[in-house]
Amino acid sequence: MVTKITSLAIEEGAVTSATIATGAVTVEKIYVEGISASGVTTATNIADGAANRIAYQQAPGQTTFVTAPTTATTYLQWNGSAFTWASSVGPQGPTGPSGANGTIGVDGATGPQGPQGPSGASVTGPQGPQGPAGSSITGPQGPQGPSSITAVSGQANSNTDFLGLPVGTTAQRPGSPANGYMRFNTTIGYGEIYSSSAGQWLQFGANPVLDVEYLVVAGGGGGSASHGAGGGGGGYRAGTLSSLNVLTAYTVTLGAGGAASGIASSPGGDGNNSIFSSITSGGGGGGGAGYNTSPTTGRSGLATNGNGGGAGGGNAAGSGGAGNGAGNAGGSSVSNGTAGAGGGGGGAGGAGSNATGAGSGSATGGQGGIGLANSISGSSTYYSGGGGGGGWTTNGAAGGLGGGGKGGNPYAAGAEASAGTAGTANTGGGGGGSGDGSLRSGGAGGSGIIILKYLSLYTATFSVGITSSTITLGGYKISSVTAGTGTVTFTVT
Repeated sequence: MVTKITSLAIEEGAVTSATIATGAVTVEKIYVEGISASGVTTATNIADGAANRIAYQQAPGQTTFVTAPTTATTYLQWNGSAFTWASSVGPQGPTGPSGANGTIGVDGATGPQGPQGPSGASVTGPQGPQGPAGSSITGPQGPQGPSSITAVSGQANSNTDFLGLPVGTTAQRPGSPANGYMRFNTTIGYGEIYSSSAGQWLQFGANPVLDVEYLVVAGGGGGSASHGAGGGGGGYRAGTLSSLNVLTAYTVTLGAGGAASGIASSPGGDGNNSIFSSITSGGGGGGGAGYNTSPTTGRSGLATNGNGGGAGGGNAAGSGGAGNGAGNAGGSSVSNGTAGAGGGGGGAGGAGSNATGAGSGSATGGQGGIGLANSISGSSTYYSGGGGGGGWTTNGAAGGLGGGGKGGNPYAAGAEASAGTAGTANTGGGGGGSGDGSLRSGGAGGSGIIILKYLSLYTATFSVGITSSTITLGGYKISSVTAGTGTVTFTVT
């Protein structure tokens, strides 16, 4: 049941908060005349109301609002005409004593980063001092690159195609080549490599060649008996054979000396030829027959360059044998009625001397011709001297320098005349003629010699049957052949 309440029914001051029990009056329980329950709203719904505003009755039928201040510790007061907000703070009193310092607060949060400032001007400062030198560090070796001509030493070349060499003519060879330089020579159509020890370019696909200096001396001629003549010195040849091939056998023959004559009616034997490859030296001619009733001529030297033997002495004078080529002739003999003296054999450096004293009782044999000196062995030595002629009343004549034998001495005071002296072995000297005794023979001719000089890069190998010796001197080898016949082959050491 709803009781109707009017202003006439309520005595002024009769209704207070003290006379209304809590919750006793609600909107639903109050009916105001002229106002329906649905027309009552809460303060939050007053027209023109808003948050933080206080409504008050400004005049009859007029409601207005006071807006809450934004400053704390203020209060609402009536200034006589309107509500205003006033500070609750009274006038400032005197300053009190300073309180103790409070504790330091915690650091505040870092604020946001400000915007980037403008770029500064670019200024280069002075250069600083140089730092210390860094240590040298060698990195690991990289993989092998493709083969090149500048770096193939000690490396296997697996390429099956080709390796290019410089190509040019003989005239385009380098002026100062070093050992191992390689190129293809279009002039000769061969590849070639330079050997500093050989001092020359050696061809690929062809045997290396070498130059050989030589001395070839043949055997000297034998001297004759009884007023005999000296034999001629063996032929003498010296020079250089160029471009001999290695691994090729070359002929070598050492000429022996000619045999001595032991009877008056026979001349001395001719010396034997000496041969190296294409070089032949002829043997010396034997001395002409000794005591005789007709002139006897010395035997001629053999080809090439053999020296002639001297003429034998006897009842008639004779002439010396002719030299061959560059060989020299032997000397002539003299007659002294029933006897005489023989001439000297020719030498490589000069003819044999003639016998002297014709028609007198003091016939003298002629001296042997001088030989020639050569230093191929390392020292100067004479070779191929002629043998001296035998005397009749004076001692025999001297042999020529270069191994020539001396002539024999005559019969004296019951002593038989002496035999002629043999030529010196391995000089090619001619043998000396004997003195006037019929029982004495002339001297045999000396054997020849072959000396070869070549670069020490090579080795000379002589076949069985040849007697030889080799020395090394100043980058060269010197081989001397003193006997035998066979071949020599050169190889690269």
